Amino acid sequence: MNILVRAYDVYKIKAFMFMIAMIAGVNYFFNSAWAAQPSNMHSGINEEGVSAAFDRFFSDWKMFLAFLSGLATLTCVLAFIVLMVKLAGASDNIIERPKILREILVVLIVAALTGSATLVFALLTTGVLS
Repeated sequence: MNILVRAYDVYKIKAFMFMIAMIAGVNYFFNSAWAAQPSNMHSGINEEGVSAAFDRFFSDWKMFLAFLSGLATLTCVLAFIVLMVKLAGASDNIIERPKILREILVVLIVAALTGSATLVFALLTTGVLS
């Protein structure tokens, strides 16, 4: 059971790393859009600059984002399995069951979000949505 708890802690670390990577990616996207037209820094971004920055961003990062979101989705599935085992172990504990059920709910919501991001990135990577 100790190994399963450690796996759940690794899930938390990977989720944090995924969020940092997404923030860095959004920062790269907007910085490259503004770098294309420095005069637009104060007046907003024109659509051509955003489109060019979006194309540059996805041509550079689409495989990495697809891999990272897929890894986050698989980690959520692993965390769900770990929490189900924890729930089975705490079946007679009235205090622990609601806590574990809340954690399961959060993991399922995060799994749905990362799974949909994985699907979108995978379709963008293969060229279906391009």
